[in-house]
Amino acid sequence: MKARKIPFAILFIFAVLCAKAVTARASENTVLSSTGVKTVVLDLAPQFEKATGNKLNITFNASNLLKKDVDAGSSFDVVILTPALINELIKAG
Repeated sequence: MKARKIPFAILFIFAVLCAKAVTARASENTVLSSTGVKTVVLDLAPQFEKATGNKLNITFNASNLLKKDVDAGSSFDVVILTPALINELIKAG
């Protein structure tokens, strides 16, 4: 079996969610995720839910469509997009 490399950014996002979970009661976290990392997110999600007791409500879509949702004010806890789109959001404040 070939080992998969998990992008650092995705591990960081799940670490942030875990830290948030430690300080709060079990809850539901909304994740908007690019389809480009769907396999990794689906691999990590059950581990996160088991470790924290929190449920992940994950929506997968193309990054540009998710950015439109973010721009329109969609509610979410974590968004996983391409670096270029994340940089656009940072510049926009």
